[in-house]
Amino acid sequence: NKTRTVLCLNDFPYYFEEGIEHWVVWKLGEDVSIGEIEDGKMEILKEAGCSNKEFINDTSVFLHWLNPPELKSIPDVDHIHILFRRLAISRL
Repeated sequence: NKTRTVLCLNDFPYYFEEGIEHWVVWKLGEDVSIGEIEDGKMEILKEAGCSNKEFINDTSVFLHWLNPPELKSIPDVDHIHILFRRLAISRL
């Protein structure tokens, strides 16, 4: 049973105010774990030039959710949406 986890910007982001990035953690073969969500947030922070892991639980910086089954674009591949407000880390 092979699993693979990928973090990427959403190719079809939901509409949000400017400055909010829409990322997705995709996982084939299993459900995305809390640790993988935190790892994804840390990767996003590093990409933004920040290494302060305290931001991963800051709701002014990140928000994440799992869509219910009927709203999943690809039901057989687990995925978590992560919103990132890049400007929030420069203000803190």
